[in-house]
Amino acid sequence: MDNLQRQYLSEMGIDVYSLRPDKPLEVMADVHSDVESVDQIAATAETTTNEPAASKSGFDNLRDQLRATLSTSGESKTPAASNKETAKVKDLEPQVDVETPKVEVEEADDLNFYFHFLDYENISFMVSVNPSVTELPAEYRQLCDGIMFSLLKQQKVPSVRDLRWPMLAASHIKQTEDDAKQIVSGMIKQSRHHLLLFGEMVGEYRSEKTEGTYLVLEELSHYLKNPESKAKLWSQIKALKKSL
Repeated sequence: MDNLQRQYLSEMGIDVYSLRPDKPLEVMADVHSDVESVDQIAATAETTTNEPAASKSGFDNLRDQLRATLSTSGESKTPAASNKETAKVKDLEPQVDVETPKVEVEEADDLNFYFHFLDYENISFMVSVNPSVTELPAEYRQLCDGIMFSLLKQQKVPSVRDLRWPMLAASHIKQTEDDAKQIVSGMIKQSRHHLLLFGEMVGEYRSEKTEGTYLVLEELSHYLKNPESKAKLWSQIKALKKSL
């Protein structure tokens, strides 16, 4: 083996060993086969190169060809590998937190009531009714008529007005407590000279009446559930009898 062949083998990462006499012939055959393969690679490289090699040795030409091959294979990457690298670059990009502008929605007042006005000849009853009902309960009407009969000793038929709040079932329309008080105030002013207010919530609007007399009493449902309390009711309203 000459020095040029040894250089080829060394550059290609093949260790060269000298065969000692005590090695079997099979090892010599394998080494001889490797050497022939290297010689074929070198011969092919020298014959396929397109550039003149006047100033370069065969070893230099082979080295340049190998470098060119490795450079080309490194540049041609599969789409999957390219996508992975793009994903990695995106992961490294700084993430900016974008704050979503908060829209403040003004909450409507949690106010819910159902008032009825019973206007008799010279006295009005303002009654608070459960908002879940659709009309004035019959027992409420009978109790009001009975109170009126006790005062006048004659049957009177009242005109009935009502106010349900909120007036519109629309959340986008603002309906505040101040709006409710303004409307209730107008309905109270339309009442008779004397006014009986049945219910704690109804009593909250008593200051809206500017003329006449008024009396704040318990809920009508209280007198219906507790008949014994009617005696107290009579003692409270009999003072109005002289002025009716």
